[in-house]
Amino acid sequence: MRGVGGKVIALNTTFSGNQGTSATGGAAISLGSGASAELAFVTFADNSGPAAIGVSGSGSGTVKLKNVVLADPGVNECGGSLTIQAAGVIVTDDSSCGSGSGFIVDSNLRSTLGSLADNGGSTWTHALLPGSAAIDAVTDCKDLNNNLVNIDQRGVARPQGAQCDAGAFEREFVGFRLYLPLVVRGP
Repeated sequence: MRGVGGKVIALNTTFSGNQGTSATGGAAISLGSGASAELAFVTFADNSGPAAIGVSGSGSGTVKLKNVVLADPGVNECGGSLTIQAAGVIVTDDSSCGSGSGFIVDSNLRSTLGSLADNGGSTWTHALLPGSAAIDAVTDCKDLNNNLVNIDQRGVARPQGAQCDAGAFEREFVGFRLYLPLVVRGP
């Protein structure tokens, strides 16, 4: 997603498999100078280039992140002259967007995401696999404007577990079943 000026707003969105160059600034989102992005419950995965989110040219931009998953191995998640405003939980594979309170940095994050696939709904997503740091990570299931986010990108209800999951995909709760053997008494 590229633009000059203006604002990018994304909620329950997956950015996957995008390619960028140093000229474009960001592989998935490239902001023009003075532009901004507001991203809540968004997943970035498998993007390549200088950064997943960046600024084209020598300009600067502002990115607001809330309850986001950033899993682009070998790529800085945030690059260029970005001002990052983080809220909620940011689950990321590096600290290029920031660190400290609210950031969960897991260098193996990509290994806990499935491939881009049809996981239900009208668009493809990266499923959260068992052990993902994004599962039940969100304590505030709201967007940047304090609106409740009660579904994921596919339309699956949030939360499925104790808390909402970070990113565009809410891992569906699968209850456990107990199968008892059938015992039949003879005559």
